[in-house]
Amino acid sequence: IEYHNRWNIMQNAYLAHHAEQIKTILSALPRGATEQQHEFVRQFYARVMTPELERMDPDHAVSVALSAYEFMEKYTPGEANVRVTAHPKRASATVEILNDDMPFLVDSITVELTRHGFSLRETFHPIFKVKRGAKGQMLALAASKEMSTEFKPESFMHFEISALPEGMSARQLEDDLGWVLKHIRVAVEDWRKIVSKVETTVRDLRHARAHHNEANVQEVEDFLNWLVERNFVFLGYAEYNFTGGKGKESFSSASGSKLGILKIADEITAAGVDTMPPEISHFMRSSQLLEISKSSRRSPVHRAVPMDMIGVKRYDTKGRAIGEARIVGLFTSNVYYQSGDQIPLVRKKIAEVLDRSNFAPVSHDGKSLKAILEFLPRDEIFQMSEDDLFEISMGIL
Repeated sequence: IEYHNRWNIMQNAYLAHHAEQIKTILSALPRGATEQQHEFVRQFYARVMTPELERMDPDHAVSVALSAYEFMEKYTPGEANVRVTAHPKRASATVEILNDDMPFLVDSITVELTRHGFSLRETFHPIFKVKRGAKGQMLALAASKEMSTEFKPESFMHFEISALPEGMSARQLEDDLGWVLKHIRVAVEDWRKIVSKVETTVRDLRHARAHHNEANVQEVEDFLNWLVERNFVFLGYAEYNFTGGKGKESFSSASGSKLGILKIADEITAAGVDTMPPEISHFMRSSQLLEISKSSRRSPVHRAVPMDMIGVKRYDTKGRAIGEARIVGLFTSNVYYQSGDQIPLVRKKIAEVLDRSNFAPVSHDGKSLKAILEFLPRDEIFQMSEDDLFEISMGIL
C-alpha cells in the first residue's frame, strides 16, 4: 500500500509538472488564437515527455504546432500530404506529413530519411481525431477520448532534419517519402485480404496429400498458420500459374491476384523456363511444397532490410501443381526470440539434425548441439537444407 501511495504521489506530481509545461507553451500563442487552435496545440504536445517540453522554447513550440494546424486545415482522407521546407539559415529542413492513422508510419519514414543520410533533430507524432467537410476542410477537433464515428484519426508527423544535400530538391524528397507512404497504405489496407488468401492456401494444401507425405504437408500447413499468429508482417501477395509441358514450362502472373505492395511493383513477369530467375525455375520443377528465400528488394515498410519471400505450391483437386502463391513481408522480431521447438519447419529440421547426430539428449555434446541450433539465426535455418544445417551445426560443435 505504501509503495502504491508513493507511486500515485510521483505520478500526480509528474502530470502536474507536465500540465505546467503545456500551459507555458500555450501562453506563447498569439492573442487572436482561436479556442480550436489552443486545443490543437495542447493535443500536439500531450504525449511529449516533460523533460523534452522543458527544453523547448515556447515560441518555437507554438510555431511548429501552428504550422501543423495550417497544414491540416484541408485534407482528403485516403491520401498522403507531404511538405518539405528548407531552412538555409539554420542548415536544416522540416518534413511535415499528414496521413490517415495506420501502423508503420513513423518507423518507415524514419528509415527512409536515414537512408538518405539525414540526421533527425526533432520528431513529433501527434494523432488527432478530426471531423471534415465534403471538401476536406477541418470542421472540428475532437477531445482525446471522443468516440463518435464522425471523427476520424489522422496521423501528423513532424521531423526537423539536417539540411538538404546539394542536388536534392524539396520536391524530390517529398516524392520519395510519398513513395514510402503509398506502399504503407496498400500493405495496411490489403492486410486482411492477404491473411485470408494465406488461410485459403492452407485449406487448399489438402489436395497435395495425394502426392506428398502427409506429415510434410501438415508441417507446411502449421507453418502458414503460425505466420498468421503475429509472426509475420504481410506486405504483399500474388499468385502465379505454371503452364506448358516438361522442358517448356512457363510462369505467369494470375490476373487480379496481386495484393499489397505487389500491386505497385512486381519484378516477376511472364517467363519461359530458360528466362525465369533460377530460384523460380528450380522451385517450379522440384517436388518442394514450400520455399523460403530473401528478396533482392529491401522492404519499403517498417524495416529497411531485404524482404522475406515465401512461395507455396498451388494444387488442383487431383493433386497436380498448377502454380505458386507468393507471400512477401518480414518475420516479426519476436520470431528471433522463440525457441526453435515452437516454430514449424525449424523444429522439424532441428529434430532431424539432433537425431542424425546420434548424441544422447542429456550428453554434453547433445546439449551443446541443441544450444547451437537454438542460437543460429532463424533466417538462415529457414533457408537451409537439412544437410546444410547438419554440416554447419556439427562444424561449429
